[in-house]
Amino acid sequence: MILTMKEIQATIRHFQDLLGIKLYLVGGSVRDKLLEIPHSDLDFATPNPPAEIEAAIKSAGFKPLLMGKKFGTIAFRDKNSELIEITTFRTETYGDSRKPEVRFVRDITADLSRRDFTVNAMAVGDEGKLIDPFGGYAHLKAGVIEFVGKPGERINEDPLRMLRACRLASQFTFVPTRGTREKITEHAVKILKISRERWTSEMDRILTSSHPHRGLDMLCQTELMRFILPEIWIQYHYDQNSPYHRLSLFEHTKLTVQRVENELHVRWGALLHDVGKPFSRIDKTANRRLFSIIGWKESIRRFWKKDSQSNYPYHAEIGAEIVEKIGRYLRWSNSRTEKIRDLVLHHLSDESPIDRADQAAR
Repeated sequence: MILTMKEIQATIRHFQDLLGIKLYLVGGSVRDKLLEIPHSDLDFATPNPPAEIEAAIKSAGFKPLLMGKKFGTIAFRDKNSELIEITTFRTETYGDSRKPEVRFVRDITADLSRRDFTVNAMAVGDEGKLIDPFGGYAHLKAGVIEFVGKPGERINEDPLRMLRACRLASQFTFVPTRGTREKITEHAVKILKISRERWTSEMDRILTSSHPHRGLDMLCQTELMRFILPEIWIQYHYDQNSPYHRLSLFEHTKLTVQRVENELHVRWGALLHDVGKPFSRIDKTANRRLFSIIGWKESIRRFWKKDSQSNYPYHAEIGAEIVEKIGRYLRWSNSRTEKIRDLVLHHLSDESPIDRADQAAR
C-alpha cells in the first residue's frame, strides 16, 4: 500500500476521529511513504497515556492487544484486519540490562530522539507536515544510514541495531556514513549480548531482501560476521586458488546468494553452500593422489562439471556437517537445519536450486 501525503493525512484523521485521541504516523511507515514503497502496518505515536489508548480502542468497538502495554504500545486490528499500533511518547533509559526503563513524555521530539536511525526518526501529524528533527529526510534522499544522536549510545542501548543497519543496506541499498561504519566495527563484539534467535530474524530479512549482497558486504566490512557466522568470515578475501573461479570465495558466495531464487531456505543454502571449502582444500600433490583413488572416469566427470571438487574434495559433505553445527548454534528448528543441510550437501547436483547460480557466479 503506497499512500500520498494527502492520503497519509486522511488516514491519520480517520483514526483520530475513530479513537478520539491525537495521533502521529511515525517510523518505518513514514520512511516507506517517502520512498514510495509499500508498507502494510501503520505505526502511530500519541501523547495520551496507555490507559487512555486502551479505553479509546474499546470505545471504538475493537479488541486492544496489550502485550506491549508495559512499554506504552497497544495494538488492534481494524475492520480490514490490518494491524494498527499506537505508542505513547516515551524516552528510554538503559542500565545494566538491555530492557529499558520507560518514561512517558508529552513531546514528540523527545520520542523521536530514542529511535535507532535518522531515517526512522520522522513523523507526520494530521496537518500533513513532516516532523524531522534529526535530518532523516536528507539522509533518505542521500541514501545513507546514520544513528540518531551518539552512535555508541544507540548501540549500547540495543546492539541489534548494528544488524538492522545491515538490513537497511540490503533492503534499500543505503550505505552507512563513515562514522556509522566505524562505530559498528568498534562495537561489533557486543552483538554477542543479543540472543541468536534475534540474529536469525535479522539475517532472514537480509537474505530475502532485494539486495542481500549489500547487507553481506556490510556484515563483513564492520566485522559483525566474525561473531555471527565465523565460517563465512573465513571466506572474506579467501583466494580459492582454482582455475574455475576468478572471484574470492566470499565474492563468489555473495553473488550466488544474489542470483538464486528468493526463498528463505534456498538463500541460506546459497550462503552456506561452500562453507566446507576452507576445511577441505588440498594441494596439487594430494590432488593427484585423490585422482588415483577416485579413478580417471570420475576425474573427467568432475573436470567437465567444473565443480572444483578436485581442489576441494568432499567440501559439500563437510559443509553439510558444518551446517548442522551452525543450526545448533543459531538454535534453528530441526526441520530448518535439515532443509538447509540438504541444500548444501547436494548443491553440485544438476537438480539443485543453487547449482545454476553457483556456476554463473564463477
